[in-house]
Amino acid sequence: MTISVVKAWPVWQERRRVLAVLAVVEILALVAPIATWSPISKADLDLALLLVSLTVTYSLFVLGWEKARRLLLFERAPAMTPDLRATWCFASAILLPPPLAAVVTVVSASGEWPSQPAGTRRLYRFVCSSGASILAATVASWIFRHHLTLAAALPAAAAVWLAIGAGATGLAMCASGQFDAAKAMLHFHTHRLEFITMAVATAEYAAQSIGMPLLIWLSLPITVGIQRYFTTAELRAREMGARPMGEDAWLHVAQVIVEAAETVSVLRIESADPHTARTVV
Repeated sequence: MTISVVKAWPVWQERRRVLAVLAVVEILALVAPIATWSPISKADLDLALLLVSLTVTYSLFVLGWEKARRLLLFERAPAMTPDLRATWCFASAILLPPPLAAVVTVVSASGEWPSQPAGTRRLYRFVCSSGASILAATVASWIFRHHLTLAAALPAAAAVWLAIGAGATGLAMCASGQFDAAKAMLHFHTHRLEFITMAVATAEYAAQSIGMPLLIWLSLPITVGIQRYFTTAELRAREMGARPMGEDAWLHVAQVIVEAAETVSVLRIESADPHTARTVV
């Protein structure tokens, strides 16, 4: 890799303040799992494998729907596209030691990249977002296991999880001059998906605590249902005066609609056919 190629990376077009925020987040994300290292048992590994299998299955199952949701949400608020995989990332924070929580979050984050629309993909933003998630999961896990009562540990872990994730995003927005978008991070509506996924993760913790870990599998259909509900809600709530999406974006949304339609199984519509998608558009 030549120096000229490195200099051509889009990240260098950002302000120095943004680069500083990105660097701090990434360094902390790398250091935190090492600094909070604790012994890992076989039961922890089994549980981590379960959470990884759920987040990977979710990523594969809802790829088209998730990409459509992000296209619709990106049009409304380009900097804020909440990830429903937090269902298992926050669960890992309250169920696993910090290093394993970080590993589950890394695997979960890797499944997020394919669902990002091509026109919105920025590798450095994805890396920063993933780093913030890793840092949030690691610190939340450390706090949750810091010899506190459950009544104190759970709210503390949740608060740290939200503060680090939203704080890193807000700092990056402020550093890039997006102050109005940063103010939106202070509103409850912005974080409603995080609260919902954290509630599901808390239910997973309850299932594990009562000795019924198989109930954790129910988080998969629940999260899929939440994701499809919000995708449909975004499509219905799209304002007439909003900035128009590109043809490729609408074609993808149309393809998702065709795949989900009941007539597909009856008439055998080919959702990958461009003419079908254009007709739906």
